[in-house]
Amino acid sequence: MLNVNSEIGTLRKVIIHKPDDGIARISPKKAEELLFLDYEELPVSVKPFFMTLDHKSLTKLLITGYYQDEDHIYFDPIPNFIFTRDIAVVIKDHIIITKASKSARYRENLLTRFIFYAHPLFKGLNEQR
Repeated sequence: MLNVNSEIGTLRKVIIHKPDDGIARISPKKAEELLFLDYEELPVSVKPFFMTLDHKSLTKLLITGYYQDEDHIYFDPIPNFIFTRDIAVVIKDHIIITKASKSARYRENLLTRFIFYAHPLFKGLNEQR
């Protein structure tokens, strides 16, 4: 069960996103641009293709932006999944997912919500509602 009562207490668990293929496509200048300037949009025509992917392939594509089987880049990588900051806050037994003020970070918010919804570590939180 999740319960954080102190901002300086002992850290017991950490979720790690191991750097992936996307990190090679990010420079400091590019990271700044991706965090604050870009708006992501794909044509609706890619939805059927995305729906055919297994969960592992779809997750990798949504995080890295790259689909290796076709050597195709659909999105830029998500800098905050590589250099994590301010994704969420935990207060007692609640998780508050921060809302990005820039549209360039909307995919990050969507994926963060899904992690908290689907990861076994947070299963009890979903059952409380």
